[in-house]
Amino acid sequence: MPEPKEHQYFRMHASPFFWGLKAAELRHAAELLWPECERQLDAIIKRVEGKEKEGEVSMISTFHIYGALLGFSVECLFKGKIILEDQTLISNGALARKVQTHDLRKLARIAKVPLSQNEDIFCDQVQRMMETEFRYPIPKSHDMRVEGIQLGGKWPDVFEGLYDPLHPQLNLLIQSRTRSVRVPW
Repeated sequence: MPEPKEHQYFRMHASPFFWGLKAAELRHAAELLWPECERQLDAIIKRVEGKEKEGEVSMISTFHIYGALLGFSVECLFKGKIILEDQTLISNGALARKVQTHDLRKLARIAKVPLSQNEDIFCDQVQRMMETEFRYPIPKSHDMRVEGIQLGGKWPDVFEGLYDPLHPQLNLLIQSRTRSVRVPW
């Protein structure tokens, strides 16, 4: 008996390829914000150094949104790699419970992606932004607050170090129960 169309849709869109595609879309959106983030950071530094007037630093910040987009991109990369290794972890559009998380460190362990010290710090910081400042002005609990940014490398560079080796691996499109094809990026 042929597989129902909705099952075919979910199986295909659960392919590592679509996880990689979503990671690329989120990366692109973050890259569009980065010049504004740099401008905002420069304005804050000038203000702290006393080189800029008080009213010239905007209250609106895109830095947390930028960080969250990078985090969601990395999450898609990790989940895509996990599914690449074990396609039984997704069924009819539903992820298995063990991968239903935004915990980037946990997803990295499941995906067997070792994190450097800078990558570990980066994952911690962007995960907090994904869970808190990205959507709402306050977190759901006190323990989720982002109290400061710990130094650990320049975010765009650390992100690229995670993205560049993982993304090319996710070019697998599952077409049927028995057939898969590699799709060039």
